[in-house]
Amino acid sequence: MPDVAACYRVDIERPLFCLYALKGEKVLRLSSLNKGTVIAALIASFCLIDSAKAQIPGGPAAPVRSTVVAGIAGEATPITKKKYVGNVEAIEEVDSVARVSGVLTVAPGFEEGKHVSKGQLLFTIDPVPYQAKVDAAKATIQQLKAQIDYAEKNFKRAEDLLQRNAASKNDMESAESTLLSLQAQLLGAEAQLVLAEEDLGYTQIKSEIDGRAGRRSYSTGNYVSLQSSPLVKVVQTDPIYVRFTMSERDYLSMFKNFDDLKNNSKLSLTLPNDSTYPLEGEISFVDNTVKSTTDTIKVWATFKNPNETLNPGGVVTVNLAKYAETKTASIEPSAGMFDGKTNYVYILVDSIDDEQLYQEIKNDSRFAKSVEAMEAAINAVVSGNDAAAQFLEDFGKNPVVERTAEELSRAIDEGDADAALVQTAANLGQMKNLDVKEALGIVKEEGAEAWTKMFLDAFKKERYVYQDPRTNEERNDFADNKVSEKYLMTLR
Repeated sequence: MPDVAACYRVDIERPLFCLYALKGEKVLRLSSLNKGTVIAALIASFCLIDSAKAQIPGGPAAPVRSTVVAGIAGEATPITKKKYVGNVEAIEEVDSVARVSGVLTVAPGFEEGKHVSKGQLLFTIDPVPYQAKVDAAKATIQQLKAQIDYAEKNFKRAEDLLQRNAASKNDMESAESTLLSLQAQLLGAEAQLVLAEEDLGYTQIKSEIDGRAGRRSYSTGNYVSLQSSPLVKVVQTDPIYVRFTMSERDYLSMFKNFDDLKNNSKLSLTLPNDSTYPLEGEISFVDNTVKSTTDTIKVWATFKNPNETLNPGGVVTVNLAKYAETKTASIEPSAGMFDGKTNYVYILVDSIDDEQLYQEIKNDSRFAKSVEAMEAAINAVVSGNDAAAQFLEDFGKNPVVERTAEELSRAIDEGDADAALVQTAANLGQMKNLDVKEALGIVKEEGAEAWTKMFLDAFKKERYVYQDPRTNEERNDFADNKVSEKYLMTLR
């Protein structure tokens, strides 16, 4: 790497270390940094012109240029990160309650706080009275079936006798009515059997889900009824929900919609002891409304919880990350700098486009007014004597123009202000040792673009004039062909 290298300042746009080429303090959209770009990571002493001394050519000498220690830009996917307070919630939880009355017995094998399986017996309620109701309902059904059998036979006899005129129609209708009544009673008895069997089933209280049981409310021997409080609560612990609330601003700025949130986010948890939960989660759903008083929306994420590290009701920190769709250049943090306003780095470049460099000079607040007046003076040369008078009227209060205003006014009166305008432009551009007559001829022949080239040539040459600290002699690397034009110092 050369001892004297071109360093370009690059602002670091969000997210940090995702770079776009910027020069000086004004945006210069050269191109996005790519992987492999050479970046000055550590600068022993600036190879740039001192920001306090930077000016249009003719300013004080530049400090000594020294070797730049450079690194290589890598490649990374930009990440936007946010942190939220999360609440752990069970996906499913069931209160086991008594649906019949009776004396309670805790089932063997059921322990408080232990994991239970779906269908596992937790409690029993004295089944004797409910078994008796089932048996009584079955007996009633059997009795009614026997009566119906007799009634059907009696009805057929009545029909036969009526056809032979041996019985009255009333006798036949009475037999039919008795049969239909018994059939209806059978339907009612069968319904009572269903209810009795259901109540008998309620005497066995089983877990409705896989989960962990809590503290039971009653012990063996207690009488419970439908009005009793829940016997025990079972909560699902794996997987488990983590609910957090994010602002609508974050939701819309980070993600386009729910699908974007679900598919392009990364979720991790920080536990209350500041340790990191080892498993990542995924977004399950968001609430269907935004809370208007706080402008927030609730989000639920699902995490696997095989070791039951997460407990319902717990509080965790949710780390939500959004990954950009494309990768960008990245650098080591040590290469980043800060000037009190923005973060930036320096990159090494091979060439600078003159048009971009000139635009950068025009946009710099230190040079803008002088360059504007310089351009106006040259345009007046191209346009003629009337334009010179207008120039003096528009820019007469510029400190540089004021110094030659009297001479310029006299030249305008004499009808030959071109040379005075070129001299004024040279003073505004601080272009030393300019041959005014030669420059005027070039401008007259080639136009204002030729002046811009002369100005930039002078500007670049002056950037390589400095004082050698060892000999205190003036050095001109450009004139000595020690550097080529492609190595240009950035504006500070």
